[in-house]
Amino acid sequence: MPYNKRYTVPFISSPHRDKLETVKPVQWELAFWGKDYTGSVTELCLNGDDAVTLETVDNDDSRFGTTVIGTKLTANLECDARWQFDSLFVEGNRDLLVTLDYNAGTPEAPFYRRFWTGWVKPEASKEPYSPKPYFVTVSAECGLASLKDTPLTDILGKRLSGVDNISNVLRTALRLTGHELPFSEVDNLYELSLMTPQRLVNGVANPAIDPLHETKLRRDSFVTDKNLPLNALETLERIALCRGAKIIQHDGDWWFVRRSEIAGGWNPLGPVATVNRRRYAFDNFETSSAASIGLGVTVDLDGNVRALSGGTTWWQSRLKRLAVSQQFGGYVTNLKNGTFSDLDGPNQPTNWTIRNFQPGEVLRGGEGTEANPHYLELRGLASSTFNYTDPSVVQRVQISPLSLENQIYALNQEYGFTLTGRFRIQNTRGALVAVLATVVTGEGDTIIGPNGPIRQPKLGVAILKADGSWKLNPSRRDMVAIPFNHVSRIGGVEEKAENYWQKPKLGYGDIEITTAPLKGILYVDVYLKPGERLDGQPATPQSYIRYYDIRVNPEDPDVTLDGQTITEGLTLPLLESPPDPDATHYLGDVPDVALADKRLNTLLRVDGQTPTTTWYNPNDGDRLNGRNLLAYNTTERFADVASPSMVWEGELVGNLPMGPLTVLYFTDVTRNGGRPPFEIVRYRFDVQRHYHRVTAVEVRQPVTVQRQRHWDTPDGPVLQEEDPATGKEVGIVKRLDEVGKKIGKVLVSYQKKPAGGRVGADELEGYVEVDEDDELPTLYVGVKNRDTGKLIGSVAAKFRKIIDLDDFLNG
Repeated sequence: MPYNKRYTVPFISSPHRDKLETVKPVQWELAFWGKDYTGSVTELCLNGDDAVTLETVDNDDSRFGTTVIGTKLTANLECDARWQFDSLFVEGNRDLLVTLDYNAGTPEAPFYRRFWTGWVKPEASKEPYSPKPYFVTVSAECGLASLKDTPLTDILGKRLSGVDNISNVLRTALRLTGHELPFSEVDNLYELSLMTPQRLVNGVANPAIDPLHETKLRRDSFVTDKNLPLNALETLERIALCRGAKIIQHDGDWWFVRRSEIAGGWNPLGPVATVNRRRYAFDNFETSSAASIGLGVTVDLDGNVRALSGGTTWWQSRLKRLAVSQQFGGYVTNLKNGTFSDLDGPNQPTNWTIRNFQPGEVLRGGEGTEANPHYLELRGLASSTFNYTDPSVVQRVQISPLSLENQIYALNQEYGFTLTGRFRIQNTRGALVAVLATVVTGEGDTIIGPNGPIRQPKLGVAILKADGSWKLNPSRRDMVAIPFNHVSRIGGVEEKAENYWQKPKLGYGDIEITTAPLKGILYVDVYLKPGERLDGQPATPQSYIRYYDIRVNPEDPDVTLDGQTITEGLTLPLLESPPDPDATHYLGDVPDVALADKRLNTLLRVDGQTPTTTWYNPNDGDRLNGRNLLAYNTTERFADVASPSMVWEGELVGNLPMGPLTVLYFTDVTRNGGRPPFEIVRYRFDVQRHYHRVTAVEVRQPVTVQRQRHWDTPDGPVLQEEDPATGKEVGIVKRLDEVGKKIGKVLVSYQKKPAGGRVGADELEGYVEVDEDDELPTLYVGVKNRDTGKLIGSVAAKFRKIIDLDDFLNG
C-alpha cells in the first residue's frame, strides 16, 4: 500500500538570540502521508513558537525502569480555507504517516534527512466548533506502543520458530511498527566464546564482532503460558531487560543501547569516553558498519549547551537491597513439525507418517499466520480402541538421549514428558491420541557392532493411560487411545437410556497430559486419530478434527531448577527465601543442572546449540571479571539505587546531537574528583526554539555488596551459600543433594484391580485382601517435603501387605 504526501509544513528552527548565539537556524519539513492518497500536496502553517514538540512517553524517573521508550510528536496547526481538518481523522493505526525531516545540507544545496517518523492515532485529532481560521492540534506516536496489540510474527504474519540471533529478532519485532528504519545498537557485552585468543585484536575483543548477532535464542521462547505468541512489545522488553538496554527511535534509526555503556569504558575501539555503535541498513540483516561515537555533552550556564534558569536538582533515596529473578522457561519440544508448517508433498506434513486413510481424508490447512495457523484435518470418525492398523497420523519421538550402543543403560534411567496441543472439531466428540512407548526391560544378546560388542537390550511396549500412568506390555483390553472431549450436553433427548445427546463446542479444545516417569523409556510413538463418535451422532455435516501445535516437552527426571534469584545489598541477613523480585528476566544463562540445552529461555552461542555461560567487558583481555547475565544485570541495577543519586530537571538550549540518548556532564557537579555522567530519562524537544526539557539521573558506579543466590526448584527455593573455607559459592549440585534429604513419603491411596475403586489411606488396615488370581493392588505413595508438608508428587508400587511398605515409606 503506497503512502503519498498530502500535507507539508515547512519551518525554520532557531533559539532566541538572547539565549544562544551559536545555534544556527535549521530548515525542517513536517509532512503527512495518506495511505493510497492520489491528490495534490497542500502546504500548511504552524501556530505559535512551540508548535512542534517531540517527547518521550510512558517512561519513569529511574534509569532501569523503562526499557522500550515510545516517543510522541505534537503539532499545532492553523486550519484555514485551504484544507479540512477532518482529513486528519483516521480509523486505523496505520492510515496516516507522519515524518519530520531536517536539512543536513545547506540552503543552497539542501539534503533532507529523516529525523522522526510515526503514525497519527485515531483519537489524536480534535478541532474547535467555530468559523475558520482556527487552530488545531494533532499528535502522532512512533509505533512502539502499538506493538502491545501486535503478536510477534514475521513480515508474512507467520509465527516465529527455530533458532535466530538476537539482532534479527529485535528487528523483526521493530518492523511490526510499520517503519522501514535502520537499526543502530550499542551493545558490547561479549560472551566467553567471543573472547577466545583467536578472536581478540590487540588483546581485546574484536569490535567488528556484534554480540547481538553472534548470540542466538529460541524464537519459541516468546510465547504465553497458553503457548500463544507474545506481543511484539513484550518481546522487545524481554530482550532489552536481559541486556540491560533501552530501545528508542532517534535521528531516523531504531536504537538499542546498553545503559551501562553510555558513560564509556566499553568501547573495544579505544576512546574511553565513547561507545562502539554498529548500524544495520533496514534491508540488511547480516552486515553492519561499526564506529566510535560520543554521547556526552558539557552543560554550563554560558557554553554551547546551556542550562536555563529555573532548573532544579534533588536526590533519589537509596534501596537497601535489590532482587532480580530469572525464569528458565519450558522445555524444547522433542516432537518435530508439530505446527504442520513443513510439507514433504501435498497434505503430507514433514516428520509425520499417514496410515490407512482414504484419499481426501487428510488435509493440511491454514495459512501459518497467528489468525489462521496451520492445522492437520482428519476426516471421518474413530473409536477409542486402538489398533496399529487404524487410520492415524503418527510420529516417533526420541525421549532418551542414549545412542544405540548405550541403550542398555536406559534400565537405570527414567523420563517423563508433557504432551500438549489444541484442536477444533465438527460433528465429533473430541480428540483421540494414543501414545506407545518402547522401553528397555532387560539385557539381551551381545552382538558385534562397527565399534565393538554391543549389549542388546530386551525391548517392551507400554501404553499411556488417561491418568498419566503407563501400562507395560498391555493386553488388547488395555489398548485404548486417550480421549480429549470438547462437547456440551443437550438435555431431554433419549439416547441409549441416557437423558442427553452431545453437541460439539465451538473454539479450541486442549490436549494436555503429563506422564509419570517411565523407567527404561527410549522413544514414544504419538498417534493422532480422527475424532470420536458422538452419542446421538447425526449424519451431517462432515465429521472432522483439526489438530494444532502438537508438542512433547521432556521432563527432567532429577531435581529440576525452574529459575534463580540474585539478591544484592549493602548488608544482607541470611534469607531462607528470596524476596519478591524487583525485576524478572526471561532470557539468559541457564546452568547445566537445569538441562540448559533443552530450556526455552537459554541464550545460545553462534552454533545455535551450545548454551552461553559467562560475559565480559570487551576490554577485559585477561578475562578476569566474567559473570553470567543475571549477575551483570543485578549489579548494574543495584549500583543505580545502592546510594543516593542526583537528579537534574530543567530546560537546556543548544544542540543535543544524540537527543534523548545524550549523556550530560554538568561543569558545576563533581563527585570523587570528576564530573559524573547523567542519563536522560525524560525528554521533550521544542523543535522550533531548540529547547530541551529533560529529567536526567546520575549514573553511579558499582559498589561492593553482599550477594545471595536462590535457586527455584519444585521443592521450593534453595539458598546457595558460600563455602567458609574458600569464600566461594557452594556448587548447586551439592545444595540440591541436601534438598533430597528433606523429602518424605506418605501413603495416599490404593487401587485394587480388576475391581477398581480407590480407598483413602486412613481407611486402610494392615493388609489388602486379594485373591490369589487377582492382580496385586496398586498403592499410590505420595512424596512430600518433610519441612513444609507440601505434596510434590506421587509414585505407584504394588505390595501385598501394607506393612511391607515400611522400608519404602521410611527410607
